[in-house]
Amino acid sequence: MARQIEVYAYLILRGQAGRNIYGNGDQIIARGDDCHIGVNFPDATDRIILEEGPTGFIYRLTGALLDGQRHVDPVNAGSDMLCGIAIGKKVELPANGEVKISWSMGFDDQLDD
Repeated sequence: MARQIEVYAYLILRGQAGRNIYGNGDQIIARGDDCHIGVNFPDATDRIILEEGPTGFIYRLTGALLDGQRHVDPVNAGSDMLCGIAIGKKVELPANGEVKISWSMGFDDQLDD
């Protein structure tokens, strides 16, 4: 029997003052003054961006996933905050089968608008 599962790229970013973290299609971008981080998950349907707890234990992001909360508002990061990011989708996992999922993370010192 096939099952539907949720698959995510799941990251915690340490804040950089002035960094803006936002969703853009099937990616989440953390745009800073001197470094940009992009997380791409092809055909993503779910994106979560939220301020994580100060311990870095990812309990807020895990709770949001388990509760079905989808926070997608951009976050302006402070230098002392952690930001939780999850991007992914639901997939059908066939009985005794497999599903191939790919995601990527890129870093750059320039970001084209």
